[in-house]
Amino acid sequence: MRRIQDALPSSVVLLLLLFCLPGCGAGGEPEPGRDGSSDSPPAGVPVPQAMEASVPKAVQPLPEFSQVAVGAEVLATLPVGRNPQQIAFSPDGATAYVAAGRSDRVTILDAKNFLVSGSMDAPGIPVGVGVLPVSGDVLVSVFKEGAVVRLDRTTGKPIGLLKTGAGSSMLAGPFLGEKFLVAAERDKRIHLFDGATMKLLASFPTAERPFPPAVTSDGKLGFVASFMDGTVTVIDLERLMLRTLFRVGRGPSGLAVLPGDEKLAVALWEENRVAIIDIKERREVQNLQDGIGLQPLSVVVAPDGRLAFVNNRMSNDISVIRLPELSVVERVKVGDIPSAMAVHPSGETLWVSCEGDHQLYVLAIPSRWTDDD
Repeated sequence: MRRIQDALPSSVVLLLLLFCLPGCGAGGEPEPGRDGSSDSPPAGVPVPQAMEASVPKAVQPLPEFSQVAVGAEVLATLPVGRNPQQIAFSPDGATAYVAAGRSDRVTILDAKNFLVSGSMDAPGIPVGVGVLPVSGDVLVSVFKEGAVVRLDRTTGKPIGLLKTGAGSSMLAGPFLGEKFLVAAERDKRIHLFDGATMKLLASFPTAERPFPPAVTSDGKLGFVASFMDGTVTVIDLERLMLRTLFRVGRGPSGLAVLPGDEKLAVALWEENRVAIIDIKERREVQNLQDGIGLQPLSVVVAPDGRLAFVNNRMSNDISVIRLPELSVVERVKVGDIPSAMAVHPSGETLWVSCEGDHQLYVLAIPSRWTDDD
């Protein structure tokens, strides 16, 4: 794998995990790009990319897969800035926004013609982005500043600020109007806030290293995986209280609620698999390993609920899951280090941020992925 220069901090959630160096945290050095303080992640946390040349790595074999990948048509490859992360769309699907972490900006894209159309300044390592349904204003979570900033959609100027605590990560939402969830990784907390008013509604403790959350379609339950503890915290968003905590496996990173709100798909980074969890019983009911690549990072579900996608960060590909059967139907190669994904509201394209080559890939979603054999 190539050495990636100027990488984001190792503790950016769902973004910057590479290899574990047991017993020495992040190599005993401050994280690249930060203020020099020694707030490195605990022992066993994957090493920052900028340090990877000095860390010996064991060669990991690519998991075998019974299906031969045909590949997907790449409609566009767009230079969106250094270390692109979360992707969000305007309510009408005409505009896409990409948080470009090391460029300190949000890149604006014409989602119909696949063109870069502008940018908004977002100092402080932007990693998360969301769009308010009513105003169309853009929310940006900035990791270094520990805050969510609201940017005016026409001027790009900041018009609101919510402090979240250290390590503000990717956003989940909007749901139930203009509510969002955001994890503060270093503070071990998850926050519920109103994006329209930029008011904090509730805050909950989590286990070690909370990753970006997921929400049921009715907005009643929230879920957050804690990477270091191997657990998922369940939050009652109606009563604003913690519901429970349960174990799922080693290195849970991204998760997604599957259609019907009965099952949860959890990417297990350290096990190269996706665990399917029964939400009510809080137990694993299916293991997806055939077709999952190295270091699965997150899970996203298509709008029609027929497909889900997993970005495999180390093998540089995407696993396509057909949800009715809960089986992987194909693996598709993308760029270097796929860090975030989003399905366009039309359901016709998959957008993939690749922080290794600083590009965004737009893939056509072919009918064969959903057609019955």
